[in-house]
Amino acid sequence: MFNRRECKAQALKSLKGKWGTPIAAYLVFFGITFVAMIPYIMSVFNIALTNDFTVDNPVNLMGFVMGVFASLLIMIAFSVCILPPLVYGWKKIVVLIANNQDVSVKDLFSGFKCYGKSMGLYWWNSLWISLWTLAAYIPLMILITIFIVVASIETSVAIMILPILIFAVMICMYWIAIYKSISYGFMWNVAIDDSSVGVIESMNISKAITKGNVGKLFVLDLSFLGWILLSFITFGIGLLWVIPYSEVTSYNAYKVLRDEKFGKKDDAIDTNAEPVKLVNKIVEKDDSEN
Repeated sequence: MFNRRECKAQALKSLKGKWGTPIAAYLVFFGITFVAMIPYIMSVFNIALTNDFTVDNPVNLMGFVMGVFASLLIMIAFSVCILPPLVYGWKKIVVLIANNQDVSVKDLFSGFKCYGKSMGLYWWNSLWISLWTLAAYIPLMILITIFIVVASIETSVAIMILPILIFAVMICMYWIAIYKSISYGFMWNVAIDDSSVGVIESMNISKAITKGNVGKLFVLDLSFLGWILLSFITFGIGLLWVIPYSEVTSYNAYKVLRDEKFGKKDDAIDTNAEPVKLVNKIVEKDDSEN
């Protein structure tokens, strides 16, 4: 049975004596990301500190534009090619810690061993969250357009109602994005849990596991809000502890909900053993219900 406090308590138990590895791994993750951003950061500082980028100085202006464009290309290339396997590696570290297995910082780069799958997981997840967010964004733009038209003819009642409608649509838009993020959030866990599961299957399994439990998982995420706010007092340093804590807790919630959905399996995952066929479990579950 899903219990938020038990998931968090188990996470702390799993992390005891192992905090150094996820903290070091996250620092490496952040460091690699920061290095990819350095060219863009330098471009921003150049525009802030230099006054030569004007139409009166076309040579410097062209150099600035090309510099910004090149720095953006570097960031895009990093996001497309490097970030997905790093995310996979980070999720793998979380899985190993949660299952009380040996883990090291080098596991952060394990995603490069299954490069295609990590890319598929990352971009398939991002695509669908973006599409759902866009689906909510379109009505917002329509309402804003109506508001502008109505405001031009000064209809006071409509002007009072439309901002409320716009606010309501914005709330719905953010909730849809959050809902889908939670619904698809176990994709990484499923793919690591069962190496035979494909990208699309992992999303379907994640949706099956989270069905009817999105609200509980949302409250679980909110329970870390206080720790996150406290981390800002330490200029974000506290996040080095909060993020592993929340991630391992999330995986514990995944295990509980997975077992409720598909039946009990071993708590520990032997990454060298034959993977449990979650797809087969779905078929067996559906057959038993028919």
